[in-house]
Amino acid sequence: MGYDDRQNSDPWDDVLILADPYDRYDDVRDGYTFVNANRFYWMWFENRYFDRETWRVMIAVKRDA
Repeated sequence: MGYDDRQNSDPWDDVLILADPYDRYDDVRDGYTFVNANRFYWMWFENRYFDRETWRVMIAVKRDA
């Protein structure tokens, strides 16, 4: 649902805000889950994608003003 850069230039502390109907990962059951953006990025690495080598699957986030 969103991306938070934590108001600094360090990309290693950015978080993704995801809609999660189960919402089990924090103590507030509000339907949102926060995931470290860098960890999420590296978690989705797949070297063999449809039987051919790829570098990585990209996920794009559009920011509405």
